[in-house]
Amino acid sequence: MADLGFANRLKVACDGNSRVPTFGKGRQTWLKDEMGVSAEAVRKWFAGSRPRPSMMGKLAKVLGVDESWLALGITPNMEVKERKQHSAQMAGAVNVFMGLVQLNGGSCAFPAEGDPLAEFVSFHSIREGTQTYYHVATAQRVSDNLIRFYIPNEFERCAVIGAIPKGPFDVRFIHMPHDLIGTHGAHRGGYLVVDVKESGTHYYTGEDRWKLVTDKH
Repeated sequence: MADLGFANRLKVACDGNSRVPTFGKGRQTWLKDEMGVSAEAVRKWFAGSRPRPSMMGKLAKVLGVDESWLALGITPNMEVKERKQHSAQMAGAVNVFMGLVQLNGGSCAFPAEGDPLAEFVSFHSIREGTQTYYHVATAQRVSDNLIRFYIPNEFERCAVIGAIPKGPFDVRFIHMPHDLIGTHGAHRGGYLVVDVKESGTHYYTGEDRWKLVTDKH
């Protein structure tokens, strides 16, 4: 049975790599030559036939993406226990931020089942006649003063909010403007990685500051 999820991630990985020719301009031939396999093997990959494990690792390296994401769609660098905890935190962060939007007069809803927007939209709201699509990204702590966000490639189609769990019943939210994501995000296939340094209640990447949602200026 074809794995259409893998086929889509393969397409996304190719689209996001500047070395790979565009679709219809020699993409499969390029990948065949880079991988040292037959044209038929590459054609099958794009149709959803998964390469054997040893080839999957090489394919991820050629395309410059994480093998775990390419193979399974899994965010990298997390053990199973960490991934479950992170998933729970993501769901909680979305609910908390959606509640804040509602407290400020917004009418909110989750994307309908089967809606393509659900791939990258956490929820949408209507406030004062304006509809906004939100993606809430929950920080993964890398070290005492470094946190990491995984942002979908479609970030420009929604407002991105970074959620930073600080302790029991304590979470901070930062605005993540599109231009700063584009400047500091590292492409990893279907998403970008953004590392942020934490200093008290201030958050920076390089010289750029990520402002708290509660900041007035």
